[in-house]
Amino acid sequence: MFHRLFDWTGTFDPSAWLAVPAALETMAGMHPDGWSGVMAANRRLALAARDLLASRLTVGYPAPDEMIGSMAALPFPTAREGLAQRFRRRKIVVAVPEWPTPGSFVLRVSAQRYNTIEDYERLADALAAD
Repeated sequence: MFHRLFDWTGTFDPSAWLAVPAALETMAGMHPDGWSGVMAANRRLALAARDLLASRLTVGYPAPDEMIGSMAALPFPTAREGLAQRFRRRKIVVAVPEWPTPGSFVLRVSAQRYNTIEDYERLADALAAD
């Protein structure tokens, strides 16, 4: 029903669907242990990024290590003026949504094979910049 109501684009292009097997194979090839290695490496990087950012922001962890996959969230102390502009100038894309209550913020980072700890160090530097 959903596709019938909302999926009409005027033309049908199945290339994204057809690319999925190649994408899965490519990702699995990015680590000697395949997908399990990719997931483990992403998790290690997410934990390292969380640790680095928590240290720089001097905040605690809202979730234990056992609950972290390839994404981590941290409480963000304040809504700093000009934060979005600083991120944009440094070509950093990161979510800092207002949550769980108005005036409270959460910094969310994801880890993937193309990320390095240096990416999160750049983020930490941008957060500290005045």
